[in-house]
Amino acid sequence: MTTEKVTKKKKSIFKRWWFWVVLVILIGAVASGGSGDDTDKITDEGSTSETTKADKGITSEASTEPKEEAPKAEPTKVWEGNGVTIYFKEANDEGLKFLVENTNDKSVTIQADSVSLNGFSSNDIMMSDDISPNSKGYATAMTSELSDAGTPEKVSGNLTVIDSDTFDTIANAQFTDVPVNK
Repeated sequence: MTTEKVTKKKKSIFKRWWFWVVLVILIGAVASGGSGDDTDKITDEGSTSETTKADKGITSEASTEPKEEAPKAEPTKVWEGNGVTIYFKEANDEGLKFLVENTNDKSVTIQADSVSLNGFSSNDIMMSDDISPNSKGYATAMTSELSDAGTPEKVSGNLTVIDSDTFDTIANAQFTDVPVNK
């Protein structure tokens, strides 16, 4: 008897069953990972996108028309004197925003000693905003203590108007329970 070496011929990788299972799993993972699920995407307005709503069978007649924004309230004049007029503009996440009109020929700085919204008072305030000569500008009494005060109905405050060049006090702007325009 002759001894012959028997060599086994290896199967090609394409003929192995496990190769095809791995390939199908990889293709499925890539396909599902790349497309994502659009059902939970949120638009800038904070609502689900119109395409996604349509995909879910949700329709809305209002979605085809432009949204009407609520009219913004006019600023409320809270104090006037010595060439400076101060208006309450709004309460926002930063604090209380005032519009300041400076009719003087010099820059003024507005600082806050205390502010109050709807009877909720705060003296933990950061405010030192400059307003150029003969111009209007915003000054914000930055505080987080008034976040629970609700919709603005009345505003109070003690603001100091300072000459930006000499640091002399021009006026102490005090106002109490001024009703806010709605």
